[in-house]
Amino acid sequence: MIAILIAVVIVLITIYVLKTRKALEASMPETKVKVLPGPKPLPIIGSAHLLGGSDSPFVKMSELSEKYGEIYSITIGATKCVVVNSLETIKSVLLQNGKFVGGRPDFLRFHVLFGHNRQNCEYFLIQF
Repeated sequence: MIAILIAVVIVLITIYVLKTRKALEASMPETKVKVLPGPKPLPIIGSAHLLGGSDSPFVKMSELSEKYGEIYSITIGATKCVVVNSLETIKSVLLQNGKFVGGRPDFLRFHVLFGHNRQNCEYFLIQF
C-alpha cells in the first residue's frame, strides 16, 4: 500500500514539473541563443545519473566531452551547467566572457572537492 502511494506521489510530482516547465518555456520570449549540445535531462535528477560509476565526476565529464564536444551543457538536478573541457577553450571562455560565466554552482560536492572554499583551485590540483 505504501509503495503504491509513493509511486502515485512520484508520478504526480513528475507531471507537475513537466507542466511547470512547459508553462515557463511558453511564457519566455523566443531568443536566438545557440543551444549547447548535451545529454537530455530526466525530470527531477537531470543528468546526474550520468556522472556516477567512477571515483570522480570529472572523469565522466571528460567522457561526455568525447560525445558532445569541448563545450556542452548538462543539467544536474534543476541546475543547468556549462562544462568546458580543454585548457585552451577554458582560457578563451574566461577571457572573453568571464564576467558572465566566472561563478561555480554551489553543490555540496564542490565544497568537498575544493576544501570548503569554492575559490580554492589549488586544493583540487594537489589532490591528483
